[in-house]
Amino acid sequence: MTSGYTFLAEKQGFSVSQLQDLLATRCSEERVLGWLDQWECLVAQSGEGLVGVAAYGGNSLDELWIRPESHGAGIGGALFRWVEREMARAGESTLAVRTTGHATGFYEKMGALVVGTRVCPGGPLAGWTLTCLEKPLGICARNEAL
Repeated sequence: MTSGYTFLAEKQGFSVSQLQDLLATRCSEERVLGWLDQWECLVAQSGEGLVGVAAYGGNSLDELWIRPESHGAGIGGALFRWVEREMARAGESTLAVRTTGHATGFYEKMGALVVGTRVCPGGPLAGWTLTCLEKPLGICARNEAL
């Protein structure tokens, strides 16, 4: 995840202090292990180790990270589709996700639609505008998941 936040910081223009705060607050082993108590999680591994992770709760995709050197290999799409099927299987009708903007195109390719924006209320990205997207999970997706 450290390489993911560094990549994101470069793409989004985060300040050095914002990147340091992100790494300190979001990349600690304790924080990542806490995901297991907070969300359903799936990891993607290869011979190089961990290459991606998806975490969700209810209808919200809360984390989707792919190592930058693995971008374009289909890992993000596979994790997204897994989350989509699991949400549909659980009876959710919509998948919701928020992003700082860099990944908006990816989520749109996956069928999500921009539904608005909101300002991040706190933490290292306080004041940044987040793009909010949703993808309807129709009957077909629920039946396909079964």
